[in-house]
Amino acid sequence: MKLPKTWNDITIGQYIDLLPSAYKGMNEVEKVIHSLSILTEQSKDDIRALSIDQAKEYNSKLSFLNELPSSHYKATFKLNGVRYRVEPNANKMSAGSYITTMHLFQDLANDPEKIEKNLHIILAQVVQPIKRKGFKWVNYEIDRMKIAEDFYNGLSMEVAYPVCVFFCQLSKHLIPIIEDYSTKTLERTIKELTQMEKDLKSGDGL
Repeated sequence: MKLPKTWNDITIGQYIDLLPSAYKGMNEVEKVIHSLSILTEQSKDDIRALSIDQAKEYNSKLSFLNELPSSHYKATFKLNGVRYRVEPNANKMSAGSYITTMHLFQDLANDPEKIEKNLHIILAQVVQPIKRKGFKWVNYEIDRMKIAEDFYNGLSMEVAYPVCVFFCQLSKHLIPIIEDYSTKTLERTIKELTQMEKDLKSGDGL
């Protein structure tokens, strides 16, 4: 059974499945099973079949979840054969991308996880696909929803988190809305995962 070793091994989609809202209505045992199922990409029935010793062994390898990913972002990165350049300045975004992004930042009071739940869509608006043409890298367009889908399924949180934080910090339009994003965006998730580790250490639930 394979476990992630760093945030680089956790995709945006997996992270969204680990947000506190995903545990709504679950007891502590169900939370542990859900978390390990997401992190190991195994069925919940497979997780229920684990012995306590096995669960504790897996738990010992998840200590990196207690810390936020690095906030140092990569100016370019590659996914599924496509290279992307980060455009962190909202003033240089297209009107359509800007409107989409701002829409996702609305109504945070009613859904404090709205940014996290739409992280892949936000990032798809603030990056630019590029390709080599002669001796230069030039921009080209790909369907933004296809980019978002690829990010959800394959972009690691180690890449995604710092890009989003950097964009939010530089954009004077978004800072008033999410000025503390860089320190709070993952705190609720880390709290849930830390509780999961405590449950595993105590041997409860499996």
